[in-house]
Parts: sequence; C-alpha cells; structure tokens
Amino acid sequence: MRKLLTVLTAALLVTTLASAEPYYSVLFGQSCFLCHQNPTGRGMRSTYGSQYFTPRYLPKWVPNDSVMAKITPQLNPYILVGVDIRQIWMAEDAPNPHQRSGFSEPFSSNTGTDAMMNGDLYLAFEPTDKVALRYTQDLRDMLRWEAYGIAYFLPFHGYVKAGQFQENYGWAFSDHSAFVRSGLWGSTYFGNPTDQPTPPYYGVGSEIGFSPNHLSISASFTDDANASIPGPADMQKRWVGRIQGQEGIQKLGLEFTGGVNGWYAPSFGGDSTRQKWWGGFGGIGWQGIANACGCNKGFGFLTTSALFEYDRKQWSPLNGSGMATPVTGAYSTSQLSVMVHPGVWLLGAYDWLDNTGKKDGNEAKRYSMGIQFFPWPWVDLTPMYRLYKPPALGTGQRTVRHGEVQAHFLF
Repeated sequence: MRKLLTVLTAALLVTTLASAEPYYSVLFGQSCFLCHQNPTGRGMRSTYGSQYFTPRYLPKWVPNDSVMAKITPQLNPYILVGVDIRQIWMAEDAPNPHQRSGFSEPFSSNTGTDAMMNGDLYLAFEPTDKVALRYTQDLRDMLRWEAYGIAYFLPFHGYVKAGQFQENYGWAFSDHSAFVRSGLWGSTYFGNPTDQPTPPYYGVGSEIGFSPNHLSISASFTDDANASIPGPADMQKRWVGRIQGQEGIQKLGLEFTGGVNGWYAPSFGGDSTRQKWWGGFGGIGWQGIANACGCNKGFGFLTTSALFEYDRKQWSPLNGSGMATPVTGAYSTSQLSVMVHPGVWLLGAYDWLDNTGKKDGNEAKRYSMGIQFFPWPWVDLTPMYRLYKPPALGTGQRTVRHGEVQAHFLF
C-alpha cells in the first residue's frame, strides 16, 4: 500500500464552493438559509449574514456603526457580490522515517507548504424578492462553478431551483477532509492512501424545497455536471433527498437538530455499477452563560455545539485485479465547538471510516483539535493539530502527525 502522505495533501487541497459552518445553525435552531443565499446553505452569504451576523456575533473587535455603514455587498438594489478566500499552511512528519523531503520533514525542521484552498467569487441578481439568479466561480479551479435560477412561490416558504448546483446531502462541513466528505464523496476513493477525494458533487437539474414550521425538506433530480451532451439513457442520473428538523428548549438555552438523507445513482458515471448512500446527521447546541467572562455580545460563555454525521455507502469499487466487488462502507464525523471568549472557539473532531464493510483492519481514524479565532469581521485564523491512524492493511503505515493553519477571508 502506498504512503498516506499523498491523500492527506489531496484532501486538504480540495477546493469547493460549499464553505460553511453548520454549528451556527445548530446553536440558533435556524436553517442555514438565514445566513446564506442558497436555501440549503453553502456559498454566498445573505445580507443578514455578511452585514449583521458575521460582524456582530463572531469577531473579537466589533466595528462601530460608521464603519459598517460604509461596507455593503450591494452594488445596487438588485446586484450583490461576495467572496471566500482561504489559504492554508500545513506540515507533517514523514510516514517513512527515512523520507526527509518537502513538508514531510519532522516538525522540528519543517517549513511546511502553503496552498490556496478557496478563491470563490459570488454574484447574485435579485430583480424581486421572489426570483433570483446566482453565479459562483472558483477562481482557483475554473471547472468548479454554480449557476442557477431560483423562484420562491410555493407554500411553506417553498422554492424551485434549476441549473448547476451542489447537491444537498448531510452537513456542509467547512472541513472537506472530514471522512464523511473525503471518503463518501470520492468517486474513486477505494480506501487506498493515495486515492484523491472530491467535495460534494455538482449536478445539472432541478431542486425543490419546503420549510414548514421547524422542518427543512429538499429533493433534487440531477445529471452529472460533466455531461454537456444529452444522452438517451439514465447513465448519470441522481436522486437526492434530505429532511432536517430543529426544536429547542428556550428556558435552558438548548437547541436540537436531527435529520436523514439519501442519495441514489442507478448508473453513475456511465458504468454498470450503482451507488446508494444513506445516513443520519444531527447536533446539540447550548447558548452558554450570558454576560460571563466578557461574553456579553452574541454568544454566551462556553457556548457549545456538537455535530455528528454517519453515512453508509453501497457501491462496487474496482479491486486490484480490475474487478468490481460490491461492498457497503461506513463513514462518520463528529465535531465539537466551544466558545471560551468573544471571537475564540476551541475545536475538536473525530473521524472514522470503514471502506470495505468487513473486519479486515481496513479502517482509518483521525483525531483533531485546534482554535478558531475571529480577530476582526470577515477574517478568521484556525490552527489545527491532527493525528491520522491509517488502515492496518499494507506495510510501512503508522500514525501521522499533521499541523496546519488556515487564514480565511469572507464576505
């Protein structure tokens, strides 16, 4: 089995339009639509998200009203813009003690590697409050983009979307090296260390959604975004469904979120295999202790969010002989966020996957811990330390220590 290093690098360099922090949704018991233009969250922020939530709730230093009055995402009453830029520095010790090159040097002599993870430009045209056109372009990878029209005319805050967009499945974790992303969504990810993961798929098609009371429901029918010429057969069709419910106990400052989803491709990618994914996700949020330890704006002291997602995937990856072998893999990610001071959050995460569905030692684990710091509005810094425990299969594998620092500019 080849070295683990390549997949770790690939996982962290994956660029995606789905930058999001779902633990805010859990804390407030609100849909991600509150802060994002997209009803399913992800991508461009709403005016509320960029001009109120981000500068008032997140930073250590909150700008005064005169500064805020000069900053707006609106070019005019109908056109809005936004941006996400994310840079990462990362370093880790070598999987092989004799390998001493690049950012695989031991931490004591490691200068690391810099990379740009996101460079997303957002544009929205909203002629009325019922109809909008939205476009997102990843400037780092021109093949990653979204363009869709959306209309809000259905009951229960319902909408219809058509165009090219990311399919709505599970939590939109900002960490797309999370195993419920790097394993589940990788179309060629067979559990081998060098298989490159991909972010959630882009589909061309339609989506419909409703938000009755405390529920959020969405369903989509899409084709592979790479298919530019229509075909007569269902060779790349996909159906995706997601239901999320939220309820709180206001007196205790608690919010509960839970949901289920499914993804079905009868013959994904034009081959003879089928893929089925299904799973559950949820979270618990506690709004902390108000007016304690300097936490008198936005969140209370020790505001806490715990998120989890567990998925299973039925598919037929190719083995070493080039034969397709049906398997059912399992993937899970759990994340914990605790605010200890305005603008300072402690982070922890645990990832696990079993890509073969058998007790053969081909399971991987990852432990992560770090700090997310918002010094000013629209800027956050996140240093993280991770331990990777690769599958036991193969030779030369051992636990890998990984360090990283992300700088994120958003609006």
